[in-house]
Amino acid sequence: MVGAAGGLMIVWVLIALLIAVLWILMPFAIFGSKPLLRTLIEEQKRTNRLLEELAEATKPPTRSLVSGTVRSEGGSLVSEKYREN
Repeated sequence: MVGAAGGLMIVWVLIALLIAVLWILMPFAIFGSKPLLRTLIEEQKRTNRLLEELAEATKPPTRSLVSGTVRSEGGSLVSEKYREN
């Protein structure tokens, strides 16, 4: 039983060492990724601006309804004088 307790103690020490090493390295990983995240955010903003410009450029022109125009059964705008009774 003493041998099992010694083996278990070695496992606990190895786990504690692993956690300590990870705890020491974690700030470097976080601060190392910050510039990358800033770059990604800037690229995301640039992409959003380009998409907005593209949406504005491809937006279909709006039609203004002129008095005397109605929609025919097909859905197109037809002037009163051309509409069939």
